[in-house]
Amino acid sequence: MDGGVPVQLTNQLSRSPAVSPDGKSIAYTCFDPKANPRQRLAIMPFDGEAPTKVFGIDGDNPNLLVRWMPDGRSILYVRGDPGNIWSQPLSGGHRSDNSF
Repeated sequence: MDGGVPVQLTNQLSRSPAVSPDGKSIAYTCFDPKANPRQRLAIMPFDGEAPTKVFGIDGDNPNLLVRWMPDGRSILYVRGDPGNIWSQPLSGGHRSDNSF
């Protein structure tokens, strides 16, 4: 916060970074042209090491925003038009759609 030299954390084109509630991880979106689905939700350590978890997200929304749940155990994002709120547990498994 007091300035300093910026540090590059990833070489991958990344968007929508969100720091975890405990300050140890960063969630972000990215694209992998070789994967299906191409859009990915990645979790990396705050120090910039390789992602520890990567999940596929259906659709190709470059402006997808992600937010951590307060307990740090899942990530929320909006998908679709009209938008639905989805929750991706970090433990893996199925996403849940909280559409209204």
